[in-house]
Amino acid sequence: MVAAAIVVGFTQNALAAFPDGWAGYVTHSVTTEPANPVTDFTLLVSLDQLPSEFWTSVQFDGDDIRASKDAAGTQQLPVDVIEFDDDGSTGSGLIAVRWTGVKSASANEPLYIWAGNPAASRPSDADLYGRENAYAAHLRAFWPHGGGEDRTRNGNDLAMNGGPPVVAGPINGSKATDYNGSTQWGAATASVPTSAPLVMIHHGQADNATAPMRSMAVAAAAADDNNFLDLEWRGDVPSDKIQAHAGSANAAASATGFSAGVWHQAVGLFSSHSSRYAGIDGVIGGVDGTPFTPSLNSISVGALKQATARNPFDGRLSMMFLHTDAASVNSTWVAYAKEMLDDADQSDFYGTWTWKTPTSPVNALALGFKPNDPAAAAANAALLAEACKSRRLIVWPAGDFYFGKINTADINSFRQIAWKGAASEYAWQHQEEGTQGDKQLTRFVITGMNTSDVWLDMSAHAATRIGPWRIEDITFQIPSGQKGSLFRIGNPASTSGPGTSIRGLYVRGCYFTFFDHLAGAYLINPSDSPDSGWYLNKPHGRNFAWQVTHGYDTSFEDCSFRGWYVGGEFRQADRFLARNWRGGANGRVIDVYGVPGASAPVPASIFGLWSEGHWVVGANLESCEVHGLNAESGYKASYAPIIGDKDFNNDNPALGGSDSDPFDDDPRRLLESIAWSIPQGASTVSFNNLPSPRVLSDYFDVRTAVRFQPTQADEPPRYLYIESIDDGARTLTFKNSNTTSYIHRAGGLSGNGEGVTRFLGTGVNLVGDKTAVFGHNVHTNLILGDLNHTDPETAEGLGDFPQGFVVPGATPTIVTGGVEGLTKNTADTSTHWAVVADDYGIQHRLCGGVRWIGVEAPDHPLVLKNGNPHLEFNQNIRSMEITRIVVAGDADGDGVVEPSEYRTKIRHRAFPGRGVTAAWDSSRSLRFRSREGVPVHWLRDGPEPLIPPGTGTPQRTWMIPGLRRPGKPVDYVIRIFTRSAIQNENDFVVWAGEPLSVLTFENLAPLQWHVLRGRLEENEVDDDSGEIWLAGGNIEVAWAEFLQDEED
Repeated sequence: MVAAAIVVGFTQNALAAFPDGWAGYVTHSVTTEPANPVTDFTLLVSLDQLPSEFWTSVQFDGDDIRASKDAAGTQQLPVDVIEFDDDGSTGSGLIAVRWTGVKSASANEPLYIWAGNPAASRPSDADLYGRENAYAAHLRAFWPHGGGEDRTRNGNDLAMNGGPPVVAGPINGSKATDYNGSTQWGAATASVPTSAPLVMIHHGQADNATAPMRSMAVAAAAADDNNFLDLEWRGDVPSDKIQAHAGSANAAASATGFSAGVWHQAVGLFSSHSSRYAGIDGVIGGVDGTPFTPSLNSISVGALKQATARNPFDGRLSMMFLHTDAASVNSTWVAYAKEMLDDADQSDFYGTWTWKTPTSPVNALALGFKPNDPAAAAANAALLAEACKSRRLIVWPAGDFYFGKINTADINSFRQIAWKGAASEYAWQHQEEGTQGDKQLTRFVITGMNTSDVWLDMSAHAATRIGPWRIEDITFQIPSGQKGSLFRIGNPASTSGPGTSIRGLYVRGCYFTFFDHLAGAYLINPSDSPDSGWYLNKPHGRNFAWQVTHGYDTSFEDCSFRGWYVGGEFRQADRFLARNWRGGANGRVIDVYGVPGASAPVPASIFGLWSEGHWVVGANLESCEVHGLNAESGYKASYAPIIGDKDFNNDNPALGGSDSDPFDDDPRRLLESIAWSIPQGASTVSFNNLPSPRVLSDYFDVRTAVRFQPTQADEPPRYLYIESIDDGARTLTFKNSNTTSYIHRAGGLSGNGEGVTRFLGTGVNLVGDKTAVFGHNVHTNLILGDLNHTDPETAEGLGDFPQGFVVPGATPTIVTGGVEGLTKNTADTSTHWAVVADDYGIQHRLCGGVRWIGVEAPDHPLVLKNGNPHLEFNQNIRSMEITRIVVAGDADGDGVVEPSEYRTKIRHRAFPGRGVTAAWDSSRSLRFRSREGVPVHWLRDGPEPLIPPGTGTPQRTWMIPGLRRPGKPVDYVIRIFTRSAIQNENDFVVWAGEPLSVLTFENLAPLQWHVLRGRLEENEVDDDSGEIWLAGGNIEVAWAEFLQDEED
């Protein structure tokens, strides 16, 4: 059930030209044809059997019901909606449809009943397809209830005597009048046939079969004489037959009789004044040929009404037809009409009804959408929720369509969407805001929302998968002075990994603009009391064009975003694809990320990504493969505060020269009075002393990099990637919080606001597993100042904004094919990309690291640079190096190495760093750090771990996989450093998977490097895994070398 739309200024014909705008139709599985052709036959259809799709689509009053001879709707038929009661997904009712022209006896000619146009109104009674034309011209009267209103154009409404009740009729959804056999009948005189031919057809259910009862008559009303033609149920004669009378003396009888309490079709066929027939249940009896020509001037139902009412009917009467064409309404017609009403659900006649949705597009104007009228926003919004139930492609012509917030309470409104705007073949949608842009394109203008409102919000239906959605060539604009966001699918608060909120989202050639973008600055410093420092400018909240959680098969092509806090946010996406995604003046143009703690989502693929003027981060990309990335930071004049604009502590002069405290003027920092701390082993940064009424989310944004410089002099800065913000607890949680901590210092770290640097406006974040970028140009185009305010070139400094951040995951992040970024000081490596690694500082948690091909690689131990050697003392390490070497050997033991005894060896050399396979998660507990410039794995402090690891809880075991020859002898050379000054605490174990292979080195000399050599025999090396395990207490491992014969 849908509500009818009220549309001002359009006529019915212009507004809803059938079948455009109709959601679909029902048709039937059984096509029953007459024995011989009939012409202009009226089909009666019980609506009770129609499927739920019809009832959820049709208007609540049935005004949009139409009928046709064909599925295309090109051969429309007139309809009379006789009864209609809509209960939402079910209903009841009765309609009459005239099959115009000939109804074939042989061709398969099903009927199509249409519904689902909220803008349609019921045709007028006299309309070509309206009520009056649902009946043949020779039908003088039709009383579907057996009394009361005549449905034809002739106005033969019955004046009812005695108030007989209306009860259920012979088929579902139909009605009947229950006459009492004495004081109840009906009479009409508006349009009385005065001579034969006449045909009376109706259904009756007699309460007795013992008395004569007149069900219908045409008579002279003045006196009780013989001037009448009638139909009488003769319960008083043998066989209880039905008779057709011409006066009292001339009668034709039906072939068989009726039974009380049973619905029967009764027929009186007066083909002339000398030929009359009576029939029952589709069978016509014998003829009575006595000539008789009565005078006729009234119609009566339920009795023969002349001066008095004679032989009133006792029982129910329904479906009463009075025809004036006996040639057309012949025995075939009678039998066909009886078959149509034979069973209550009409299943023998129509079979099962099925809903079908037409595939042809529908014009938005045909549905009643009103363009270029701001006052139509509410009506257009209500209409959209109903029109989309049809699941047809809606074609939007050029112009501005205004909408208010959409009511998405009914999931069926937007389970599937197909919208297409006006566009040429080669010029897709790029309609700018304001007075710019091409007005020959389609624009949705969204108004009347609050800051927290989402125009089309499907989050309440997150548990039910919707889709597909297809939206093409439309500009979506929230204009100046308006608020809110556009699309939300799924539940953004979901903490689960797998799941699908939508499957199949395709958006192409669309432009999304929020007009009141942050044109002033991305950071502001109003005159707060007390002074709040610089905080994020969010007058419109964290609004977005798209926010999709758990989307599946999501595709955006050639789309542009302008002015949003987030252009598109995709959380735990599965099979996300974008081509030519671009935007300017956004907080971030795109944000793709996973559910914290869940496995990485299926990687997204982006081909062509461009951002300019972003004030938070151009693009945040987690588990993404990007081909072609261009990101510039914000416009200096409009989006970036200039260092020195505000002198917080009034220590003039401005920044530079003799400024006594340059830190307080840096808008990327916090007030010095704000204190922060990170406890040992913690995954959060806690704050206090925030100036009221500020909260952490005023100063920080999720999924951005922040530099924390501790006040502890011996601690390096930490670059942290914020995964969540808790304003209540005043904490920031950084990535991988469930498994790692950046802080191992006893007592933790702490600092104040001047040690915090927020990298707002940077180009891109590459985050976690399955991330790769092929071809990038990421740069800044403004001067933002040196981190430590030590650069003397200008008052603002040379600008050391990192172009991008890499947050490594378990598998390598790949960056290749970049070009030099445009900064004011390319020699300053702090303007290059930066790595935000677990345990950053002098320690680094194991991860996949970064494989970098191209210029400006981050200067970090986890970065493998293209072309650099992979040696012990080189910071550009890799996890495993496999080579073949030739070594001397005394195979026969005679003490002489002969040429034939040189052997080819396979050398496996393993380094700390990346790509270490997790074994019972023990290797993820390792710490990667530097010892005298040498990368090392730091094995556990304390007692020796249980070996083999399967016998107990593993402790920081470095498992080295991939020996080429499992089950073969291994010679090893391992370089270690003993950390403890107490000699008996320095223990080291080598294990190769078999019980006999546990080799222990105990009481190693403290605080020095050692090279350990040994051999594992064939029976000591596992013959399946090819793995070597290293464990120990207070041991740091620089590298491990394993040699095996290439051939035995």
